[in-house]
Amino acid sequence: MATTVRPIMSKMVSVLRSTSHAGLVLHDVSGRKHPLHVDQRHLEETIGWLCRAQDASGCGGVSAGSFATDGGWLPPDRETTGYIIPTLIEYGEWGVARSDS
Repeated sequence: MATTVRPIMSKMVSVLRSTSHAGLVLHDVSGRKHPLHVDQRHLEETIGWLCRAQDASGCGGVSAGSFATDGGWLPPDRETTGYIIPTLIEYGEWGVARSDS
């Protein structure tokens, strides 16, 4: 039975992991290790998510979050947008300083 269950679990983990928060939980519970990435990669992925959140709002604001189940976005929120603006400015300044050195 173990030989039959392992491929099924492996397939479930790979499908869920790529599409949802539940997949991340299943990945953790299964004992698999997450790949380690450099801080730069995490920063770029985070900024990318923030940019997608802004694009999703359709009004220039930043969405207050996304739905893991269907990929939809919450409406923009002034407070969320206000917190993110300094982050994007700092990221831009950091990128310029980094390219000058």
